[in-house]
Formats: sequence, C-alpha cells, structure tokens
Amino acid sequence: MQEVVEMLQNAAREEHAAIIQYLYHAYALGEGEEACEIEAIARDEMRHFWMLSRWMVRLGGLPTVERGFVDLAGETIPEWMDRDVAAEERAIAMYREYISKVEDPALRSDLERILADEEAHRGNFAHFGEKFRLAAQAAPQE
Repeated sequence: MQEVVEMLQNAAREEHAAIIQYLYHAYALGEGEEACEIEAIARDEMRHFWMLSRWMVRLGGLPTVERGFVDLAGETIPEWMDRDVAAEERAIAMYREYISKVEDPALRSDLERILADEEAHRGNFAHFGEKFRLAAQAAPQE
C-alpha cells in the first residue's frame, strides 16, 4: 500500500506544479478566451490534486503540498504552450505507468479519468500553440 501512496504523492506533486505553471501562463496572457481556457485547465489540475489527496488519506498516507518541476521558461506564448504540452506528455506517461500498477478498480477508474483529462489538455495546449504561432506569423513585422 505504501508504494501506491508514494505514487499518488508523486502524482500530486506534478499536479501542483501544473497548477502553478498553467495559472502563470493564463495570467501572463491577460484577458481573453485562451487565458480563461488555460485557467479552466488549471482548475482541472486542482481537482486532480484533490482526488489524489483523498486517495492518499483513504490508503493511510498523508497528502503532500510539495511541488514538482514548474517550467516557466520561454520568451513567446507558443513556447509557453510547447512547455505546457510537454508537461501534459510527462503526466500522461506517468498516469499510464501508475494505472498499470494499480489493482484497486475504483482508484484505477479515478486515474483513468485523470489520464483522459490530461490527454485532452495536451490537445488544447497544442491547439493554442498553433493558434498563437499563426497569429504571430500573420502579424505585421516591424
């Protein structure tokens, strides 16, 4: 059981990092549709953090407030979106690995739900990156 709790704690650290990274990018974008959509993705990550924390307690562990890697590098919005895609790809790989190790059907179901969200987020960030790249190419050059 301790191994499962440790996996959940690691996942929660990564969710915490995603929350910070995505909120930073949303707020840096200012007002607008994409900023609101990225903020909504951060709220999904908050829900994941909550789900994982509840499972930790249910399994006899303690939640964590530690945070994983937050990637705030990049000069342009498309670069930020690329970093968000990369964060989602890391999360997808992690959840696929964890699902393969979990036997409890209810926990597996919750992890599969989180995985589905992360796959959708990856697609959203890829779309935003392409949208901002096209906008930058169409903008008049100074």
